[in-house]
Amino acid sequence: RLCGFYAALLGVDAVRSPRLRDDVRLDTIADLPGVQLRAAWLDAGNAQLELMQYLAPATPKETGRRTPGEPGYAHLAFEVSELEEARAHLAACGGQLDPKPAALPWQAWATDPDGNRLLLLDLQDSQLAPVRIQALADPWIAPRFAVARAALSASE
Repeated sequence: RLCGFYAALLGVDAVRSPRLRDDVRLDTIADLPGVQLRAAWLDAGNAQLELMQYLAPATPKETGRRTPGEPGYAHLAFEVSELEEARAHLAACGGQLDPKPAALPWQAWATDPDGNRLLLLDLQDSQLAPVRIQALADPWIAPRFAVARAALSASE
């Protein structure tokens, strides 16, 4: 469900793993015995989304809504160029727009199909240039890592 949503939202194809199981490393990372999962990776420009679906123990169909301010991550933020178009696109992909207006006119809050909070940011105004992705010292590090990871996979 989330893989399809984010693939449509980002306009990319997901790289999907086969069923991963019988691997003590996965059990150690997840801190669970007998883990079985599928993974998907989606290119998000200067970042990459990694989604995991646990088959054992099973991922619940509905994970519930996160309450703002809870421990853990708060939201995913996406920089967009046209806020209203991005809002419409997110809704068409299956996301839920927050009915309350955002605190700032260049923001929009939403949730993905599992209730994870999303923030759309339209930072085209010149006063917001210092917080744009292009202002980062190394905005394209994630794609370089993806190329390096592909090269390592090809050499195995």
